[in-house]
Amino acid sequence: MERIGDVLKKKRLDLNISLGQSAEETMIASRYLESMENSDFSPFPGNVYARGFLRRYAEYLKLEEVEIQKLLSQYKAEQEDESFSQTEKKIDVKTTVLRNVRANKKNLYLYSTIIIIAFLIAGGILGAIIIPFLGREPKIDIDQSKLLSQEELMRKSKQPEKKKETRLEIKPVIIKGVLLEGNAFEEVWVQVQIDSGKNKEILIKAGEKIKWNAKGKICLTMGNAGAIAWKFNSKAIGTLGKTGIAKTMLFTPKKMQTVIKKELPVPIPSLSSKEEEKSLTENKEKQETDTIVSFQEQAMREKNTTQTTEERTKTQ
Repeated sequence: MERIGDVLKKKRLDLNISLGQSAEETMIASRYLESMENSDFSPFPGNVYARGFLRRYAEYLKLEEVEIQKLLSQYKAEQEDESFSQTEKKIDVKTTVLRNVRANKKNLYLYSTIIIIAFLIAGGILGAIIIPFLGREPKIDIDQSKLLSQEELMRKSKQPEKKKETRLEIKPVIIKGVLLEGNAFEEVWVQVQIDSGKNKEILIKAGEKIKWNAKGKICLTMGNAGAIAWKFNSKAIGTLGKTGIAKTMLFTPKKMQTVIKKELPVPIPSLSSKEEEKSLTENKEKQETDTIVSFQEQAMREKNTTQTTEERTKTQ
């Protein structure tokens, strides 16, 4: 099977592209490109970064999706084989150490005995040389003029030593503006607003590096908060949240904070002046019609009552 690096290098040479041009157009450091073409992925900080850079470089070299998936599968298999071989080596080293320790225990007692005997012999020789001199009292000549009196010694011991005071001037660090740097290891959608400018929507691919500068603020919205590792004013802060969660952050020269966006209530459309006038007219006409009908019904009841009274009078 052809190595991953051989496939990438052959394709680059076929396209007649230099390594420096590739690094400039892909925004991937040339040392990483050279490592990939040598099938050496040890400089990458992790498998996620390595896979992201490998995919980005393969897409840049216009490899088919089938070939890209094949390279990624080959990379995964090689990493698993390497991990298994390293485990076997660790087991072999531990076994060898245990064997050596067991073998050395047998000789430990012999070496200890030899060392103790050697110390005893050396001690006897030194004792025979030193003991004759212990009975003699050495003569010490002391110059009395150079001796200090007890009062002078006490006076000097009471005098405190003067310590030199050293003052350290601590200058406050003034942070000017906002610097935001990111390194993407997954493809992610972001929306960014720098100072009072317009919102920009960007689709960032895996392995791509981002850098924004602002005087006052940077407002950043991410569709996947765990897709990019960030540096805020040259200080590593990691990802902005868990993978798969959308998040909006506001960065200012002194701090960063989470922004919670609230939806505004939808206003209920009101009637226009013409529609209100029409509605009032219709209500008024309906009231007038109801009044006329009520008068007609009352007149009919009165007429019927009068006729009934006249008929009764005639009958009597």
